[in-house]
Amino acid sequence: MTAQLNAGADGTSVQVDLLASAEYYRDVGSNPIDFTTRLYDDVLEHDPTPVEVADALPILGGGGVAEARSRLAQDVVMSPEARAIRVDAAFHTLLKRYPDSAEVALWVNRLPGSVDGGMSGAEMVGAIAASAEYYARNADVAARFLPQLYEDLLNRKPTTAELAIDAALVTQANAGSTAVRLAMAERVISGNEFHHDEITSFFETYLRPTCARIASQECAAPIQNPSAAQLSAAMTALASGSTEESIIAGVVGSDAYYERQGSTQAGFIRGVYQDLLERAPTDAEMSAALSKYTNDSTGHALFADSMANTITYQDLVVSLDYQQLLLRAPFPGEMNTGQRLLAGNFTSPQPPDDVLLETIMATPEYFADTGGSDGDFVAGTVAALLLRPGTTQEVSGYLQRPLPHDAAWQDGVAQTILDSSENRTDFIRGVYEQLLSVQVCAANIGSPQPGGGSLAKIGILLVFGVLLGALVVAIGVPAILKRRGPQQ
Repeated sequence: MTAQLNAGADGTSVQVDLLASAEYYRDVGSNPIDFTTRLYDDVLEHDPTPVEVADALPILGGGGVAEARSRLAQDVVMSPEARAIRVDAAFHTLLKRYPDSAEVALWVNRLPGSVDGGMSGAEMVGAIAASAEYYARNADVAARFLPQLYEDLLNRKPTTAELAIDAALVTQANAGSTAVRLAMAERVISGNEFHHDEITSFFETYLRPTCARIASQECAAPIQNPSAAQLSAAMTALASGSTEESIIAGVVGSDAYYERQGSTQAGFIRGVYQDLLERAPTDAEMSAALSKYTNDSTGHALFADSMANTITYQDLVVSLDYQQLLLRAPFPGEMNTGQRLLAGNFTSPQPPDDVLLETIMATPEYFADTGGSDGDFVAGTVAALLLRPGTTQEVSGYLQRPLPHDAAWQDGVAQTILDSSENRTDFIRGVYEQLLSVQVCAANIGSPQPGGGSLAKIGILLVFGVLLGALVVAIGVPAILKRRGPQQ
């Protein structure tokens, strides 16, 4: 596979080959329906709809032969939705933001709709890394640009020898040459180390045991769950009008979280930035936090609360909600509205996070995305918020609510689910699991074994199915905490 990439093959072609492999098919149970479901989960991060399953089965035929598996894998991997995920991941990893709708459309159209022709994922990564915005993020200093490039693409700093090799290019990049910045990015992307990390991530992502096999294994460390008292206190707080951010801040500011970060103030600050903002603090931010907040329980709680209520965090939450529910970035007006909602600039008995979700779910766009019928809306909303299929009884109950089934009805359905004990319990448990678990159940992965220092997320710059490592399933901690139950 490395030879394929070194010869100029796009990572998506290697990805398709692995997804269509006999090993992958055998791992999912060697049947077309399970193969289709796992394929959608791995690449698009959601289960296929009944229509998508119905479309996939004729492609696979009765036995799911290699050629048929390859065709379906290519259809999914090269779909506009998958290309949009690739664009999102590249922007988030390199520019620390999500693309707007125009940027998504631009890059989706540039990426190929088949494994032949068009701009490769690696070329897109190189172009974004060479952009003026990426350069500006590094203070327009070429000497900092190169180390950051290595950090983002290889998860390590460049060696002295590598810096010396690129010394002349650094001088030209410092003079403002976009072509030179592109050459520097391409040098990293075309290297064996980058390709090795990419292939490793393919294996880590796709050749893993299924949930049933994972459930039968012992965890290296137990998942952290709230105690009965902690769960009760948090449930009472939410019912009394507390925000989800206050629950998150309470866990982040706890002694248990401090211990998880190594029981040092610097480690605590880095952990909070990574868990809440999905990035490391700058030197200036680290210095400011160290000087402003005391290294005790009071200081930890104040810092956690301030971070959970920053505009940066709110921007991330708004972006993630739109990405999950509408599969796109929010428009500027939607971002502004979302920020105002999360800041509590309105009167409502509902928590701000719930109001934001209800606002999105009451739109015609969300209704159409769930299938365009009342039944599809209810089923899709239950699945999105509770991560399980709706029962016949509860779906029927929502459908029997008085007409008209308009935006107010949509809002009411979403509000009822969000207010439910099940949803709030899942949220609280998710907070504890994500923020206090030392590690989760580990599954053996296929060969090759991971290399030292490999950037787990880099394969997803080219795989783009699920983000690994720091990016955590492409959606980050805030959205995971709101709409997920404890891991099985």
